[in-house]
Formats: sequence, structure tokens, C-alpha cells
Amino acid sequence: MRDEIAGRIDRGLYAPNQQLPSERDLSESLGISRMTARQVYVTLQQDGLIYRSNRRGWFVSPPRLSYALTRSASFPTNVQAEGGTPKAKVLDIATQRPQAWVAEKLGLGRTGRIHAVRRLLSIGEQPAMVDIIYTSAARFPDFLGNPMDQSLTRLWKDRYGIEVSRAEVTIRSAALSPDDAAALQVEPEAAGIRVIQIMIGDDGKPVAVNLQNWRIDVAEFTIQTEFRGN
Repeated sequence: MRDEIAGRIDRGLYAPNQQLPSERDLSESLGISRMTARQVYVTLQQDGLIYRSNRRGWFVSPPRLSYALTRSASFPTNVQAEGGTPKAKVLDIATQRPQAWVAEKLGLGRTGRIHAVRRLLSIGEQPAMVDIIYTSAARFPDFLGNPMDQSLTRLWKDRYGIEVSRAEVTIRSAALSPDDAAALQVEPEAAGIRVIQIMIGDDGKPVAVNLQNWRIDVAEFTIQTEFRGN
């Protein structure tokens, strides 16, 4: 059954973002258990062919987002460049002591504090990643007084006169935490992609540490390089 649905998607018989039959309807039409029907859909989700929207059901995945790391550190900029609609939902905000590695990247001392913003970022109705921003509370004391569902790179530029001009990026695979998996509407401990960006301003100082936990089926990451000599 998995191969039949996958074949229909590959042949274009199911359009991107088209809703699929409910698990109940699928089980009744095929004479299989509800659990088996769910497993069919979970397998297709793991293959990146469909996605789940809470309280709405299962949908055909659009083509993967081509996320150009050399284009911008901004999620909205990258999504809009590919014709998508970026959305942000704030999950948590706090001012707290940083983990040691975050404090080091931001150049904070032992008594330094950070603002932490955790958001769900989506492409249209498709959850894409859980995004966590850590930034210095001393440098940006009123940061959390701004709307956090906007482009934060734009906020730093417009509100504080700081443009994020480059980023140091690390990418690796990582299992999603239970909280992140729930927000992204995937199975607990599902495989994900972790992107860590150290955002550097045009003054050469670190602006933020950005931890991104992506669903594995949403994007592919591209980079352009120039090789000077051997």
C-alpha cells in the first residue's frame, strides 16, 4: 500500500498539499487495521512524501525547500526566495543563564545572561523546524519587548542598526526531542537535522547563537563555494 500511494504521488496523481484519506477511511477502504493504516502514512512521512497537520490530517508534501545557506541567515528570506510563505509561532521565551558553549560563542562572562526565544517555523501549513535564538541580555536588554514572530535578522537591523553579515554554520543529524517532535508533528525521537548558526554582525561581534532542529523531510541545504588554487 505504501508503494501504491508513493507511486501516485510520483506520477502527480496527488498534488502537493492535497489532503489524503483519513487513517480511518484508508483502513476501511483497504480492510486493514487503523494501526496498519497509520504505519503506512508514518512510513511515507519518513520518506518525505507526506506530512501531518494536527487536527487536519495527512497531506502530500510539496517539493523540498532549497535552503541556500550562502544566501541569508534568515528563514523568511530563504523561504520567500523559493516562493514559499514563512510563518512563525512563538513557543517559549525566557531570560536565563546560558549553557557554557553558548556563553563562549557570545563572548559572555560567568555572570552573563541571555534572552532565549523558541519558535516553530513553518512553510505555509507545513511545520519545518523548531528555532531557538540565544542573544545577549546585556547587549539587547529590551529584545523580548519586540514581536518575536517576525524576522529577527530584520529586527536587529531595523531596531538596533546591526546587520547580520555572516554566519558560522554546523550541520549534523540529531534525533528530535519529544517536545520538538510534538511541535513538528512527527513521531517521538524521529530523526532530524540540526543546524547551528553563530550569527556575526557587520561590526564583527557575535549577535546570536541560532539552534535549528529541522524535520528531515522539509529541506535540502545548498552552499556555493569558490576554490582559489589547490
